[in-house]
Parts: sequence; structure tokens; C-alpha cells
Amino acid sequence: MKIVLIVFTALLASGGIHAEDIETTLGSTTNKSASGPYVGARIGLSSFDDACPSGSRCTDNENAWGGIFGYRFNPSWAAEVNFTQYGNYQWVNNGVGSAFSDDISSVNLQGLYYLPIEWPINFYLKGGAAYWKNTAVGKNQNAVLDVDTGYGLSFVGGAGLEYNITEQLVLRGEYEYLFGAGGGSVLDEPTRDIGLFSVGIIYRFGIQPTTSAHNIVQYVDKPVTAIVPVVVPIIVEVPHTQLFVMDEQDGESLFESGASELANKAQLDPLIAEIQSKPYTFIQVIGHTDSVGSESSNQKLSKKRASVIADYLVIKGIDKNKITVIAKGEIDPLVSNSSADGRAKNRRVEIHVERNMN
Repeated sequence: MKIVLIVFTALLASGGIHAEDIETTLGSTTNKSASGPYVGARIGLSSFDDACPSGSRCTDNENAWGGIFGYRFNPSWAAEVNFTQYGNYQWVNNGVGSAFSDDISSVNLQGLYYLPIEWPINFYLKGGAAYWKNTAVGKNQNAVLDVDTGYGLSFVGGAGLEYNITEQLVLRGEYEYLFGAGGGSVLDEPTRDIGLFSVGIIYRFGIQPTTSAHNIVQYVDKPVTAIVPVVVPIIVEVPHTQLFVMDEQDGESLFESGASELANKAQLDPLIAEIQSKPYTFIQVIGHTDSVGSESSNQKLSKKRASVIADYLVIKGIDKNKITVIAKGEIDPLVSNSSADGRAKNRRVEIHVERNMN
């Protein structure tokens, strides 16, 4: 656990940091991960269900591939247009002598809903319409070579999960089901449902990586002060405001991964002793996370962790009426989330202590 004290000298003239200033900043901050266009590609294995009648020889499973074009409206909703090539279905009906090779593809328009689950992996449900095309080439019951082309509109739905590799790249795995595609009268090919297991990669546009410079914390109508990192715990006394930052840079975490229960309460005791050593007017406990997982789950996790630390401060004798808990989630990183070290720095809890000038 690393305790860093950051000095806001400009606050000597401005009168300190107030909760309403921070809340205003949160409301006006643009969320990097909530909206924007994206593209991607996927590959997988398609399965043609109930498409091989008794007495026939078929290839039920085929390699599939496709492209993804989408737009994320907010942390919960997105829309996609997908092109999918399901593969080439082979059928030989020994009973009547017909045989064909059927190529099936579709263009799908679907809506996606992301579940508000607190996991590093995002889960989603999807559903919409598929405009499909099948082109069958083969012999009909009279052993005449022929071509049968069909078009249709069917329902398509599915579920999947996503994992953020970086701020721009997302790994996706999903299962999708197309109801009632194909079929034709010329070659007697049957209508069939198609299931598709696939993995894909998504690239999100309009997301700029966070700069590697140290974070600039900005408050409405307040000066800007750079954060000064230290290697060993230090305490620097200044009039008015102190900021203690607890992160995971030295490998000792207050919390287990993805949890909000304190793993080592004793690490907070020296900090609490310092807070109680001089009079204070109010204290703000602010939780932060990295960008792994959904914005909504990170917002909830940061609030839970900040609340747990605030409760421990009260247990140790800090006046609860002077404590304010604020959750910032992933919106205020110190450094880029593109590396494990950067994410460790961004998973932190800040304690702002405002003291009397006397």
C-alpha cells in the first residue's frame, strides 16, 4: 500500500475543495467508454439444426465468418449491423435421389443490451432481424441439375460476453441463433435453423488513450495542480488541504480484486493517526477504478470501496458528520489503462482532509 500526500497550494487562496464542485465536474466529464462507433470481425462454427432428414447424408457443421459495424449509445445499449457467411451446407437424399450444396449468408440488424453485472467481463443480450440469402446448386428429384435461390426475413437473437483488452480493443465471444433460414421448392432443400458460436475482435473509434503524464485534477472554478508521485510514504504538512492517495503500485492492496471488503485494515491506521493529529473541518473519501469492466459496474465498485474506508474511519474515531463519500468510477484516471501497472495506479481511493488555517 502506498500513501501519497499531494499538496494543493492554489487552494490557499480559493478556499478549499467542496463536494458540490466535484459533483459538478463529474456531471460534465465526457465518458470515454460510454458511446461511439466500432467495427470488428468474427469467425466461428455454424450448426444447421434439424436440416438432415432420415435417410439423408448431410454436413451439419460449417466454418463461418462475418463483419461487425456498430454504435454504442451508452453503457447499457448498442446497435449493430452484421454480415455473416454461415458456410456451405451439403445434403444428399438417398431416398429420392436429390442432392444439393447450399450457401447461406445474412445481413442482421440487432440491438444489444449490456447487463449491469459487476465483473471484469461484460455480458450482453442481443436480438433483431436477419435478411438472409441462400443459393442452392444440385440435382432435384428428377436428377436434373438446377439452381435455387431464396431470400427471406427471420428473427435472430443471442448472448455473449466482452473483455476490454485495451481502451480501443475488445475481445468478444457469443452464441447466435437464426430461426428459419433457407428452403426452396426447386431442389426440395429444407428450411433450417442455424446456431453460430463465434469469437471476434472489436475496435472502438473516438477513444483517445489517456496521456502518460501525471494526472491533472480539475475542479469547477478552481486552479489546476499536478499530482506529485513519491516512492516511499511521506507526509508533508501544508495549511488548509491534504490529499492522501492509496493505490496498488507496491503490490499491497487494501482490497481483493473485484471486491469491496478491506483486506488489510491495519494499513489505514497510520493515515488515521495523521488525520487525527490536527483539527479538521471536513473529509472527502473518493473512490476510483480502472477501465476494465462496464462503466456502471466500476461506478458502483468505486462507491462501495470509498464507503467501506469511510466506515472504517468512523470506527476509528473520525466524526461521521464531517465525512463525504464520492464515487468517480473510471472517469478520472491518473495514467493510461493500457498496461497492468497503469491500471494498478488508477485503482485507488483518495482521502481529502481540509484543516483549519489556525
